[in-house]
Amino acid sequence: MGNLQLGFGVINPHSPNQRRVTIMTKYNEDIIIKARLKYLEEYYKLEDEGSKFDTVKELCEFFDISKKTLYKWRNRYEESGKDPQSLLNRSTAPKNPHGKPPKWLERTVVSIRDRLGWSSLNVSVYLKRRGVINPNTGKPVSEYGVRCIWERYKRGAKYEKEET
Repeated sequence: MGNLQLGFGVINPHSPNQRRVTIMTKYNEDIIIKARLKYLEEYYKLEDEGSKFDTVKELCEFFDISKKTLYKWRNRYEESGKDPQSLLNRSTAPKNPHGKPPKWLERTVVSIRDRLGWSSLNVSVYLKRRGVINPNTGKPVSEYGVRCIWERYKRGAKYEKEET
């Protein structure tokens, strides 16, 4: 048994903990664009009846992609004015992570810590009594939420310097 070539990386079957990490380079982007343009070229030939495929289903089975994906790429390609860059993968990360407080609230929590030196529980209770809520959740910032903010801004007992 040799190495298996899958995607853009090589996996050694004898190393069970090895993971394939694909790093997007310009070369990889060019390969993706060329492949997807080829799929769309065949699709457009199919519409003009000049293709070796009879149906979209046959085309998709041959290239091992789903019809839904082909149509998604086609729509994205046409909506962009036939820009090849539109065929690249898009981020699936949410634009605004649910529950994460906005910057102004995070800065308020950090400034309370810096000015008053309070614990996360005290800061949480103080904000709750003042009626400050996280607009992304509609709830007050919890003690754990305050600690998460401090972690992002490197505040709290974990990061306090010992004075000697």
